[in-house]
Amino acid sequence: MMILVMGSRQSSMALDPPAQNTPPPTPAGEIIIETDPSGLNVSIDDEPQGASPVKTILAEGRHTYSIQCTDKDISTRNFSIGEGKISTYKIYCAAPLQPAPKGAVNWGEIRSNFAVDSTPARARVFIDGRPRGASPLRAMLNNGPHKLLVQCPGLNISRDFVIEAGIYRSYVLTCFDENPGAHLGDVTIETEPSRLNVLVDGRPHGASPIHATLSQGRHSFTIECPDTGRFTKSFDTPPGQTRTYTITCTTD
Repeated sequence: MMILVMGSRQSSMALDPPAQNTPPPTPAGEIIIETDPSGLNVSIDDEPQGASPVKTILAEGRHTYSIQCTDKDISTRNFSIGEGKISTYKIYCAAPLQPAPKGAVNWGEIRSNFAVDSTPARARVFIDGRPRGASPLRAMLNNGPHKLLVQCPGLNISRDFVIEAGIYRSYVLTCFDENPGAHLGDVTIETEPSRLNVLVDGRPHGASPIHATLSQGRHSFTIECPDTGRFTKSFDTPPGQTRTYTITCTTD
């Protein structure tokens, strides 16, 4: 009688640890910040980002950027970042104002909230289809939408515009361009305090704030500050763009 005894053998296998769930990537987008002039210090959410232009990726949601325009002037804005979106911001920082020589300016003209200046002068001006005289023109218009037609030699410039309460609206046009209507830019000038006299290219354009549409090229504005005198700033008007200047009159 044969008895066969077979021993049992235990074997072990290394088991992989249970897989862990990898969290999905945080939704993010991209922001590009450009400044004029360039090379200004930029911060986002109080974190320095270096000198402009700046390009970085941010988490989706609300953020804040700050631009160090001058030693005393910081431009701050809240903005939103969308997933997969690219947001571009172009910030124009006014250069330090320089005192302008004092001179007599006739602010005793007819009360107005609208102005048209042209080069050359004496261009016929129509508002809402009615003749209103020749440039330089000053008029008092009702709030709301209007249509402007300026008859330059050999061509017309027509624009739609809106008169808003408390904002002086004006046009500074050059008739020599073959297509002047396509080469217009805008500037908004605000002051602290408000309701200060503003000149554009040496001509009175009412009290701040003002919104002017200008032919492409080099222009200037002058602010009459109550305690510190008159100040002037030269600027360029790129077609299709709006530049905003906020001028604070101080005695510092």
